[in-house]
Amino acid sequence: MRSAFKHLFLHNPMFAEVQRAKRSLLSEHNWRGGQLAVRLLIAVFYLFLLVMTMSFVDDIEPFLVMYIMLGLATIVLPSTLHGAIAGEREQRALDMLLVAPVTPGQIVVGKFAKALLTIGLLVAFIGLPAMFIELVHQSSPGYAQSNYGPESNGFVGYFTSLALVVVTSLMIGAITMWVSSKTKSKAGAMLGTIGALFVLFIVVPSIGGVVNFVFPGVSEALTSTSPFVLLYWAYMGFADSYDYSYGYGYEERAQSAFYVLPTMIAMALLTVLFLVLATRNLQKIALGRTD
Repeated sequence: MRSAFKHLFLHNPMFAEVQRAKRSLLSEHNWRGGQLAVRLLIAVFYLFLLVMTMSFVDDIEPFLVMYIMLGLATIVLPSTLHGAIAGEREQRALDMLLVAPVTPGQIVVGKFAKALLTIGLLVAFIGLPAMFIELVHQSSPGYAQSNYGPESNGFVGYFTSLALVVVTSLMIGAITMWVSSKTKSKAGAMLGTIGALFVLFIVVPSIGGVVNFVFPGVSEALTSTSPFVLLYWAYMGFADSYDYSYGYGYEERAQSAFYVLPTMIAMALLTVLFLVLATRNLQKIALGRTD
């Protein structure tokens, strides 16, 4: 186990690619034209988020900001990773990489490191404003005991929902890596990733809504596969006050909260599984078993 850790993380030459990506991000030629326009739009969006946070800090809830982070992760991670392997294959560069002194596992982990960098940036730039909101709310006398139920979960709810977003982001990145290892072009990898996430986050929870009146337990389990549904429960936890805006009492909240931790564990296991499958696909390509 220790040797595998050293092989994949401590002695992985593919991590140099992350350093190159960081240097490219700061290089002068990437601060011109379209690249500059995109970065200015991102800066304007972030400033708008900060202004809204400061202006409505007493009225906005932290989990609403978490939804922004989850939505960005769902968009940015596939956009960043879809060409990690498929792009190399499309440009005929994968063969050279496979004969280099690196293993398929090191390639997958090295490419996946971009996801870790992206998630870290999202936590820093989106998660911190959400924490600021939570700090303000919890420092207000009597706010946690107000009629709005979610606040009674306090910092436990904040860190639980943050952990859910991080684990979901890791799974999205791993799914993207797996799809990228199965396809021969960046366009195919992007379409495949969108299709996989659509089925997992929309189709399956929709089936759960359809069978709600017949199999309520199955409905809860299927609905909880969508992190956009589960995020509210992760933040709220086992709040015992009644929330009239959502129409759920303590029993419904407690039942839904039980799905949070098992779903997060399942997502973590799926992350590892998809990365292993991506590694095996690379091994097959190296052995010439695929076109």
